[in-house]
Amino acid sequence: MMDYVRRPDYDSDDAPGICAGISHNQVGDKHVFRLHFNDQQSQDQINIPSQMNPVADRFVRLVKQEAFVLYGREGYNYFQNWMANQMLRRYTNVPNAMIISMVAPMKSETIVID
Repeated sequence: MMDYVRRPDYDSDDAPGICAGISHNQVGDKHVFRLHFNDQQSQDQINIPSQMNPVADRFVRLVKQEAFVLYGREGYNYFQNWMANQMLRRYTNVPNAMIISMVAPMKSETIVID
């Protein structure tokens, strides 16, 4: 997949663009799965937050609501959960084994903004 998106004619009629993908590498008994999403931003479309930005800001302790919405709306949560369920079913040999992904509020310490 990485070779495909590096093609000079990528995102053309000969090599249509892709919005997301899963890659898998196996080294011995170890399996490594990676989710790939487009984090490029254009004027009219933002997919997931840029992966070049730091995950957290140690001085600003506010919720990153926009990032939360983008990950949910653009399918990252669904895609990750689907992949986790596929691996669970394969390694447990239970065809209907399932991890249910959900978002739940959690209590945090009080934030003082001064």
